[in-house]
Amino acid sequence: MSLPLLIVLHGAGKNRFWSLEESVGRWEPVARRHNMLILYPEAKGSTWDFISSRRSARSDVDFMEAALNHVRKTFNVDNRRIAVIGISDGGSMALSLATHNPKTFQAAISISAGFCASPPLCSGKSPKLFMKHGAEDRMFPVSRVAIPLRDQLKAAGYSVEHRVGAGDGHVPRGWEEEFLSAWLALPVE
Repeated sequence: MSLPLLIVLHGAGKNRFWSLEESVGRWEPVARRHNMLILYPEAKGSTWDFISSRRSARSDVDFMEAALNHVRKTFNVDNRRIAVIGISDGGSMALSLATHNPKTFQAAISISAGFCASPPLCSGKSPKLFMKHGAEDRMFPVSRVAIPLRDQLKAAGYSVEHRVGAGDGHVPRGWEEEFLSAWLALPVE
C-alpha cells in the first residue's frame, strides 16, 4: 500500500526558538494518526538559504530534492499525495516550492508565511494552497501581509483556502493538523 508523504519545513531560529529533536518527536503521532510518511529536513543555516539568500542559493532545495528521492526509493510513496507544510519561513518556502513544482506537490500548507517567491501563473495542474495566519500576528500582520499574499496567489490562478485564527499570534494553535484532512481528501488525479 502506498502512503501519502508530508514534507515539514521549520521556521527560522534553529537552536534558538526550536530544536530538531523536539520538533521531529511532535510529528510522529501525527504521522500515525493520518497513516502517512513525514520527511522533516533541516536547513543548513538558521533558516532556508532560498529565503535568506534572496532566492539565489539552492543547497537546501537540492538537499530536499535528494531526500525526497531517497524516501521515494526506500518507501512506497503515493506520488499523487505529496504535500509540503511549513511555518513562518517554512511556510514561505512551502508556498514557493509547491507553486514552482506543481508536478511534485499536490498541496502546500502554509502557516504564517511572509511571501511566495515569484509564483508563476497557473497553467494546467496546480497545487491546492492552504494558508493560515493568526489574527494577532505581529511579525506578519494579517492586513499588511496575509491578505495581500492570499490575493496575489488567487490572482495567479491558484485555489487558495485561507483562514485567520482569532486570538492567535504568529504560531496559531493546532496549526500542525488544521489542513491535513482537507489535503488528504483532495481528489487524486
